[in-house]
Amino acid sequence: MAGLPHQRRGDRPREVDPASTVRLAVERAGYPVPAPAGLPEGYRPTSARTDAGNAREGDAVTLQIGYLTPSGEYAGFAVSDDPGAEPVRDVLDGATDEAAVDIGGQPWQRLTTERGETALTREADGVVVVVSGSASDDELRTVAAAVTPAEG
Repeated sequence: MAGLPHQRRGDRPREVDPASTVRLAVERAGYPVPAPAGLPEGYRPTSARTDAGNAREGDAVTLQIGYLTPSGEYAGFAVSDDPGAEPVRDVLDGATDEAAVDIGGQPWQRLTTERGETALTREADGVVVVVSGSASDDELRTVAAAVTPAEG
């Protein structure tokens, strides 16, 4: 996902705790903010950001979290109630629709991005969720399956 730094092999990425960023998004968003929770060991959050700090009542809120997966690849998560939000557009614009997939009992759409990476996305009640990156399909599915309503 653009906007979140990709890690290069050999780098020792710093791990971050996304809890305060998620909490801010939950407090300011006008929708129930989903986020990955309870990921298996080896999924390390390396970045977290939200535009909720400047959000006023009724404004769209976007949350992004980047992970280093057990295989050392990148998995990015983004959610927004603005389908035109940059983190969503950066992944989905120009992506090729592949197939509908069931992940954790939820319908997701699998796409291939212009970069040749896999993207998994779903939209419900005007909220778009995207999981994408250089990680394998299995690792991206693991992140997608962990997406649940976040608590503030």
